[in-house]
Amino acid sequence: MAHHRHPDPAHRRFVASHLSIADVPWQDGYPCYLDEEAGLLAAWALVEPDGEVPAEVLVGLGNREHPAGEAIGLRHADHPDPRVRREVPRCLGADHGDPLSAAATACVRRPALDPDEKVRAGVGWALQGCPVTSGTRAALLTLARDEAPAVRLAAGSALAASADRTREVADALAALLDEDEQRVRLEGTYGLLLRDDPRTAAGVERLGPLAWPEYRYDNRGEPVRQWRRRRDRRGEREEHEGA
Repeated sequence: MAHHRHPDPAHRRFVASHLSIADVPWQDGYPCYLDEEAGLLAAWALVEPDGEVPAEVLVGLGNREHPAGEAIGLRHADHPDPRVRREVPRCLGADHGDPLSAAATACVRRPALDPDEKVRAGVGWALQGCPVTSGTRAALLTLARDEAPAVRLAAGSALAASADRTREVADALAALLDEDEQRVRLEGTYGLLLRDDPRTAAGVERLGPLAWPEYRYDNRGEPVRQWRRRRDRRGEREEHEGA
């Protein structure tokens, strides 16, 4: 830990990387050193001068709860290095499953227009499981119309699995059915299926067969396969009754 103040950024980067991936030791149900590490990361994030190191510091901080986490995330929202900006939503708590504050919501909406594709995609992935408010919905709808397929995939995944049942979200999911990339079409189809939307049938048809090795354990592919099997059995039954 003494190396986090080393003059060579390579040493500091190693410490930050270790803290971003290291398993937290548990003893008697309490995470030992967790508060100490979070405090160190929070203080470090405010003074680290190197461009790459702060990104690793924010990863570690995003994996730990700290009262200053949101303030630190807001402070780095306009960082010149896109690697740092990619970690801001996690630092704000976007992937913790709790509603975001008004300040955090406004901050999350801004990266939807970031020039860096990975920053924009990161917002979509970070909002997975986050309660969808009007602010986060607006950000995800913007990302769902993004020019980059990777960004549309991230936004589609967040929208599909969300509890948001507004018409806006259903229409955004339906718009993904014409995508060239099958994974993006799958997100749209899965989201419509969960909403019992009449456009699900069109989504399943446009989706095409799902390769078994790739989608064998996919939590979206299996419901689509089950839907297809139920439709086929229903069609066979109706054909038999008609005969």
